[in-house]
Amino acid sequence: MILFVSLFVNRVANTTVSFATKSWVRKSISRLCLQNAGLSIAAGILLMVLAGCTSRSSSVNVATPDGRTLQLLPNETLRINLGSEPPTLDWSKATDTTSHHVLKNIMEGLVGYNLADKELALVPGLATEWTATEKARVWTFKLRQGVKWSDGVAFSGQHVIDGWRRLMAKETASEYAYFLFAIKNAKAFNEGKVTWDEVGVSLPAPDTLRVELEK
Repeated sequence: MILFVSLFVNRVANTTVSFATKSWVRKSISRLCLQNAGLSIAAGILLMVLAGCTSRSSSVNVATPDGRTLQLLPNETLRINLGSEPPTLDWSKATDTTSHHVLKNIMEGLVGYNLADKELALVPGLATEWTATEKARVWTFKLRQGVKWSDGVAFSGQHVIDGWRRLMAKETASEYAYFLFAIKNAKAFNEGKVTWDEVGVSLPAPDTLRVELEK
């Protein structure tokens, strides 16, 4: 099941974030605002960072897909200092820790981990429930309904298929394509040996994702 944790779809679902660095100024992507340089950073750098960020005591306005504006109070806003601008927010190509730090906060996988559980039990993400059959070689996921992307488009199972296909595609040249090689024919597809129709992912119904593993 590690396969399905933090493997994201190809769009950013139902999230909005504000960056405060360089070309990302005021660009809405999620609730993050870069602030707080840390006690050990020199005073001059600290002032530069604080000058480009929202004050701790200020609220944050977030635009919703339906045109409304929500005001987040300081205790509802997570502020993180990344230290540098993320090189990319393309989850299929990101390999650095800064980009992944942002992606993990604005993207969602099918399932996640319960960090309060010593056994790290799985918890629902974009999938509300899942079952295993054929000796855990076939996994079926029921997808969450009512989720929308930041542009208002409704989330669908096809987005999962499209995102995984892009990650596995040879032309994408993703360094992490092998994360999905446990899926039937995923490695062969990445190597150009089979067509996409032979890869073990399908949608038996609009809200159902079926994944067949190699073994």
